[in-house]
Amino acid sequence: MPTFISPTEIIESGIVNAEKKLYLALKDQLGDDYTVFHSLEWVSTVGDFQPLGEIDFLIFHPEKGILSTWATSLCRHRGTSITPAR
Repeated sequence: MPTFISPTEIIESGIVNAEKKLYLALKDQLGDDYTVFHSLEWVSTVGDFQPLGEIDFLIFHPEKGILSTWATSLCRHRGTSITPAR
């Protein structure tokens, strides 16, 4: 089972049903070498604009890299680029 890092207890946090389903799937299907961050807030700086948001799940593997999910999207992070996962 992966290590989960979350600001709240995932099942008891009132998250939406889709997040609970994904949490259970990650818990059951990922190995011990994965770390999963839940409800990770982010802030960016683009000129004078500072967008902020929350990533539902950030999945990290030391050899395979990082995969993030939010809303209904998946994105892959490679170096400094972020692309939609297909």
